[in-house]
Amino acid sequence: MLFLKKSVGLYVGTKTIQLAQLQYIAGKVHLTNFVHVDIFEDVQDTNKSLDAELILKALRKISYKSKIDLRKVNTVLLPGMVLLRYFQMPYISAEEMEEAVRFEAKKYIPFKLEEAVTGFYILRGKKETRKVGIISLVTKGEFIKNHLAMLNKVNITPISIETASFALLRFLEYSGEIEIKKSNAVVYFYEQRVNIIILKDGIPYFVRDVSLSKKEEWIDDETAELLIGSKTAIPADNRLTLLDDVLSDVKISLEYYKKELGKESVSKVILCGELDYFDSLFAPLNTAAEGSSKGVSSLPEYLSDKLNVSVKTIDPFKTIQCVKTKPLPHTFPMFPVTLGTALRGLVKTRIEIDLFRARKKTSLKTKILIRKMVLIEVAALLVSFLIMQLVFSAFVSKEQKILKKIRNSGSKFVEVSHFDQKQLKAGLDSIESRINIYNKLVKEKVYLTPKLSCLPKLTNAEIWLTKLNFENSFIVRRDKSNENSFNLQIKGNVFTAQKGTEVEMINEYVEKLKADVAFFKGFKIIKTGSVERSSFGDMPIMTFDLICSSDLDKK
Repeated sequence: MLFLKKSVGLYVGTKTIQLAQLQYIAGKVHLTNFVHVDIFEDVQDTNKSLDAELILKALRKISYKSKIDLRKVNTVLLPGMVLLRYFQMPYISAEEMEEAVRFEAKKYIPFKLEEAVTGFYILRGKKETRKVGIISLVTKGEFIKNHLAMLNKVNITPISIETASFALLRFLEYSGEIEIKKSNAVVYFYEQRVNIIILKDGIPYFVRDVSLSKKEEWIDDETAELLIGSKTAIPADNRLTLLDDVLSDVKISLEYYKKELGKESVSKVILCGELDYFDSLFAPLNTAAEGSSKGVSSLPEYLSDKLNVSVKTIDPFKTIQCVKTKPLPHTFPMFPVTLGTALRGLVKTRIEIDLFRARKKTSLKTKILIRKMVLIEVAALLVSFLIMQLVFSAFVSKEQKILKKIRNSGSKFVEVSHFDQKQLKAGLDSIESRINIYNKLVKEKVYLTPKLSCLPKLTNAEIWLTKLNFENSFIVRRDKSNENSFNLQIKGNVFTAQKGTEVEMINEYVEKLKADVAFFKGFKIIKTGSVERSSFGDMPIMTFDLICSSDLDKK
């Protein structure tokens, strides 16, 4: 950690938006700024549904009240928008692993694989099994796109996007709530949903996200059948029934973790989120708690009695120092998630997966497609130029034979006195003309084949060539001298995920061509023609046109 380093975390939910700024001072993390806004704070109509304008209005309030630079912000997506899975795979290369993880995710996601954004973390595997563990995050690309568009409208620039589950685990790990050598469970209530995470050594091996308003899960059919069985939908307004449903889900999750994944029993359950929803429920439970020999006064006590395991809540200010004189309402349900989001810039956890960076990566299939296109274009150009080279070589060979025949058939000694000055001048001009032709076509000839063989090694993967033209002509100067002009036109496309760097890549390509002795021999200048933005299918590209010429005055 760096002294006085700051980090900002932003949580955008369906009810509230929170922003926290943390700073590392004198060996401790301090909360230097915190803003909480209720999205429906100024809404008179209680039946009004959530829309983009309400969120934008709340984000503007956050920006105004915080009074800090929001160009480098860590943000999260709600757990229900991100699928988190653990599985094992054989040892393969990094590029193959990326495509294999996407293929594995296809079994679980309820949308097309082309719409998915995947990020993954490779765990250390056992040599004897020749397998590695994979923690995979999958979300819909549209979720990230909409999230970024919303933030950009209020001049908030994110530097990372992760699932809120990871942010919560980061905070719990930093606070010392998670027992590293044991298995712990985190039950996280949020936005009328419950997120169940079971982890060991800081690694989330099991995750479920269930709706409390209606029975829905984002899991595969096989796991759903094992975990849910034939249970039916639960009414959202019956809290006791809801609590029993949550209790059943937690029990089944713990059993699945122990039996199916081969792990030990959970030693502690940590409760987070919207727990106040159940507070008033436990007065009648003191006298009517089923299966309990004693009354219970809180949700942790109730779950502990039912699960026969330690159940605890957390204090956000146990390890976070607050520099403000006015105490903050740490009872905000999403406060630990917001703090965990801000901690991303200050502390490192074992697993870090950034969906913001993952969305920019070019898939392996796209890379292979681009490489194939480049190889096909280069092969076609090489074949074309070889044919032209053969034709040109045949023409030069014919001229060489004619010159040789004339030279061999001519007289060794000529009686100069038999010719007048005009005839000698005409003969001299004829000889100089043929010598000039020989020099230009043979002696000073620029060969294309060596130059073409240089292009593949000088061309990056982001650049592919689409057209090559060449011309060879004589230029008559004002002083009546002539010169052989050789011009090579190179057209191509540039594709890169880093927008705004295409022109720089073209300039670098030109410099590489100039620096290569074998390619630049015979040329005097390389000029850049048109540079325009275009598209190749769905991919945005930039086209360019280069002229390699032996003539400095070439336009």
